Amino acid sequence: MTAGYGIMYEVDGDEREFPNLREDSDETDGKWTNAVHLIKSLYSFVAGIGGFILLILIFVKGLSWYWDYAYPTVSFVAAIPVTLLLPVGLIMAIFRKTRGLAGLFLAICSLLYLSAVWAQSLAFAYAYVGKIWMLVGFFLAGLGVFFMAMLGGIIRGQYINSLMILISLVIVFLVYLAGSALATNADKHGRLSSSRSD
Repeated sequence: MTAGYGIMYEVDGDEREFPNLREDSDETDGKWTNAVHLIKSLYSFVAGIGGFILLILIFVKGLSWYWDYAYPTVSFVAAIPVTLLLPVGLIMAIFRKTRGLAGLFLAICSLLYLSAVWAQSLAFAYAYVGKIWMLVGFFLAGLGVFFMAMLGGIIRGQYINSLMILISLVIVFLVYLAGSALATNADKHGRLSSSRSD
């Protein structure tokens, strides 16, 4: 039996309705989940521009210059916020009232770490498979750079570098997933608290 968009079920003789979890429902996203999505969208835009600039630099200045100046700069800029936000985010995740902000911090950390891994993968792709394949990887939504770097590392016998990139991507994915889950949890808790007070 259905009522509206939810599905009715019975518990101890009391009829209840599952919440509406459709994609267009306002109940699926709250302020923290929307903030994580906004940060991800902004990151995609800024990373696209930054990635294009790094691509131009590696072609114009060469791999040696890129490895000595551009990559350390990207890593340093990414490391400072990660070093500050990650411990704070993990501590804030303990407390229910601050879990939304903790989720946002973890999502930011994962995306910044992804930038450093991408910059390193760009250099590996250039060194291992050459300019053309690195360019092909770049035009596969930028994510192909990871694949080209790992594939090139395997072809050149640099298995440790390929494994390091893969492990880094898994870490990025898990930290982002944890941040997103914390944001969603905070939003659900906020909705439950407001529905109890009504």
